[in-house]
Amino acid sequence: VMLSRLRSLCIFLLVVLAFTIESRSARDRYPDEYLVFEDDFLEFDLKSWKHDITMGGGGNNEFEMYVNRRENSFVKDGVLYLKPSLTASALGNDTVMGTHEEPWLNSYDLWGSTPANLCTGNAFSGCEKDSSPDRILNPIQSARVLTADSFFIRYGRVEVRARCPKGDWLWPAIWMLPRYDRFGNWPQSGEIDIMESRGNPVTYEYKNTPWG
Repeated sequence: VMLSRLRSLCIFLLVVLAFTIESRSARDRYPDEYLVFEDDFLEFDLKSWKHDITMGGGGNNEFEMYVNRRENSFVKDGVLYLKPSLTASALGNDTVMGTHEEPWLNSYDLWGSTPANLCTGNAFSGCEKDSSPDRILNPIQSARVLTADSFFIRYGRVEVRARCPKGDWLWPAIWMLPRYDRFGNWPQSGEIDIMESRGNPVTYEYKNTPWG
C-alpha cells in the first residue's frame, strides 16, 4: 500500500501548505505481500486522489483553504506536488482583507457547481465566508488529497517517500483515519499519524498531542 489519510483504513494525505510525494515500488522487496495500491505519479490519477475543498481551517482558524487547482496540486517527473499560493493572487487583496467598498465583494464561496469542484466541508464557514479587516479570508490556498473513496485496508504496510518543506507556517502531514466512524466521531474511531512535520524550529511550547 502506498500513500496517505485512511478512512477504514483509507490513505489520506493532508498538506497544510507545501508537500511533495514520490512513490517507490515494493513488489521486488516483498514478493509474498499483496499490493493494494501504488502510485508512481506518472500522471495525476484524480479517480484515486480526491480533493478536499473547504476553507474551514480545521476549526483552528488555520491560514489555508483547500482547493482543486493545478497551481496547488500537480504531478511532474514522477512527483506529486502540493504547493501553496497566496489567495490574494487569485481573488485580489481587497477580497481577502474585506476592504471593498461594495459589501458583496467582501465574500467568497466554494460551493461549486460540478462534481470536481463541490465544497466538501461546510463546518466553520468552510463553504462560504465573509471577509472584513477583523476577519480576513484564509490568506493561503493549498491542497489536501485523500483516497477514502478509492480504496481502504484493514491491515497492511504503508510506504511513502516524501520531501517536507522548510519555512514558517508549514505543517505537512500524512494521516490514516477510519472510513466509517464505527465507534463515534473523531477521534473515538481512531487515527494513525504516519507523519507530521513542522517547517520551522520549535520556538514555543507545544501542547497538542494527537490521540485516538
